[in-house]
Amino acid sequence: MDFASTQRFFREVHATSILRYPALRQPAILIGGCGRSGTSMLLSMLGAHPNIQAIGIETNVFNQPRRWKSDRLNHWNHQRKIADFLLRAPLKEKADRWCEKTPTNVWYLPELLREFGSSMRFVHIVRDGRDVVTSVHPTLKGEYWVAPERWVRDVQLGVAYMDHPQVYTIRYEDLVADREKALGALLQFLELDLHPDVLAHDKKTTVRTINAWEGEVQAVYTSSIAKWKDPQHTEVVQQLNQLQAPYQLLEKLGYV
Repeated sequence: MDFASTQRFFREVHATSILRYPALRQPAILIGGCGRSGTSMLLSMLGAHPNIQAIGIETNVFNQPRRWKSDRLNHWNHQRKIADFLLRAPLKEKADRWCEKTPTNVWYLPELLREFGSSMRFVHIVRDGRDVVTSVHPTLKGEYWVAPERWVRDVQLGVAYMDHPQVYTIRYEDLVADREKALGALLQFLELDLHPDVLAHDKKTTVRTINAWEGEVQAVYTSSIAKWKDPQHTEVVQQLNQLQAPYQLLEKLGYV
């Protein structure tokens, strides 16, 4: 990059970066995980918290090739792009941190931890792989959304950081079965209170529509758990079981 281009970049950063939002100085919240694992549901839940400014679409800001070798320059560039998305909705009065969800964020966990340093918390949401690979595509009826190999790859990338102090692993099933307990523990990790609005997210959230859903946000039901046991899914479940890694992952995450 030549001198003129560098100057232009810094002018853009100064004019449009997240620095324009001095209230949003608490650690950012990034969500990632294999598709069909509940990333949208989790974003909607956190988007009901008065202190969290949730971006209601997948920005894909962090899953692009890094433009510079410098983590600081890449960070400024990402902050500038995030600010553009934040401009698209009114800022909550009490919001002091922003939250972004793109499932493939989990692919870039090492880069994100290095880039943000201590100013980021990452939430990795996981779901029983057998339910993930048997999740039917919402628009392509009769077709499955996630291949068994993808579930293994994506979950392995996140599980590798389970013990990192800035990474929190949460199970979809726990969110559905005991939302108050699961969200309470997550929000404690995020150093936030369990606000009542979060437990009524379908009525209070600012994230009401996402492409992965059919229609608007809805209440959560346990009927979404263990659908893989339906005989119609036997073939794809067998494909998952034929891979070497799934059993170890399912065991590590408490599914077997």
